[in-house]
Amino acid sequence: MDQYLWILILVLSVAPFVLLLWGLRRFGRWRQARAEKARREAEERAARAAQMAAGAAPQETAPPSPALHIEGGTLLGLYVIYFLLLFGVFLSRLRWWGYLLLALYWALWGFSLWNALSRGEYERIRAKDSAVTRRQFVIFWLMLTVIPPLVPWLLFGFSVLWRALCS
Repeated sequence: MDQYLWILILVLSVAPFVLLLWGLRRFGRWRQARAEKARREAEERAARAAQMAAGAAPQETAPPSPALHIEGGTLLGLYVIYFLLLFGVFLSRLRWWGYLLLALYWALWGFSLWNALSRGEYERIRAKDSAVTRRQFVIFWLMLTVIPPLVPWLLFGFSVLWRALCS
């Protein structure tokens, strides 16, 4: 019975990751489609105006990709790694290899936090899109890569560690 409870807890800890990823992808696609439609309309108006003024056909240019964008597969892979590490910690009941998995979990989380607060990464994104502010960049990365793994850990992982340390 206890094993089924752990499986239920793990499934419930993964659900926020899946819902967050699905919602962000859906919102991103909607926002991108809306921006592309507005961009196409503006380009068509400008092309018609240029054609009327000069009598020549305008040159086609590819629209720039959004700067604050993560591929869904990358995020899903990151969430799967977090899930597998946390699942391994649950299964280990914190034997020696459970501590190793826990260290990997926190190392990956620390790298995500470092990436979210990294000035160099922000400058790289800023070079692609000058409209991105530092605040937008930090909030975007924190919401996608730092907070989602922290919530299941606080809800489920901390209790396992506490029981192991107290017994």
